[in-house]
Amino acid sequence: MQDDKKKAGKKVLEERKRAFEAKYQQDEEIRFKTRIRASKLVGRWAAAQMGLNDAETSAYAKDVTELGFSDASGDKTVAKLLADLRTAGKTIDEHKLRTEILRLTMQAEEQIMNEILGENE
Repeated sequence: MQDDKKKAGKKVLEERKRAFEAKYQQDEEIRFKTRIRASKLVGRWAAAQMGLNDAETSAYAKDVTELGFSDASGDKTVAKLLADLRTAGKTIDEHKLRTEILRLTMQAEEQIMNEILGENE
């Protein structure tokens, strides 16, 4: 009887561990997808501010996204965006740019979550 309780307890713990690991993996995937989507949205937003055409916008968004892979803090991305916007004659301060990046990151997260929830329906 005691052995059955121990086995049942171990089974519950193993199931919880698997569920926790699956949740962690899903959360990491969401964070990764959100980061990529946000970088793309930010690149497209900045390109629109600079008046780039469709082809230039796609290329610029790709560059910003690729920079985002290696720039965990986002500081290099902000520096690039500020420099590029200023070169294009657009004046924007860092705080305003970071606010826009945050807004687009939240938008990206919402889009990703809607896509995931849509898949599960």
